[in-house]
Amino acid sequence: RTQGYAQNDLHRQLELMEPLNALHVSSEIMRITARLTQVIAWLMAQKALNCGEITAQEAASKDYHPNNSPICLKQLDENLAQHMPSMVVMLLDDSYRLYVRVTHLADLHARAFEEETSRP
Repeated sequence: RTQGYAQNDLHRQLELMEPLNALHVSSEIMRITARLTQVIAWLMAQKALNCGEITAQEAASKDYHPNNSPICLKQLDENLAQHMPSMVVMLLDDSYRLYVRVTHLADLHARAFEEETSRP
């Protein structure tokens, strides 16, 4: 759904927008990309851990953990949302919720690893 929209519809919509609105949409698309990149990095680390390709210590490192970036945690301003395509607004909401859930899971995994390794 996202790939087809980004490759076809979004490009046409951006061409028809006022330049400032197109800039806002483009910056929000970058926010979606940043969120999904961090989510995918963590998920790939978990897969590598399950396949025995990396250690639990490596998987728990900050290298793979979503970084709670203010950029990724910022939600869309309602005033800007009015000038954005509904699909972009939906993708922003979906990517935010996914980012928050994965960050929570990553925190739980890191805490569990820390507790496990701190036991005598």
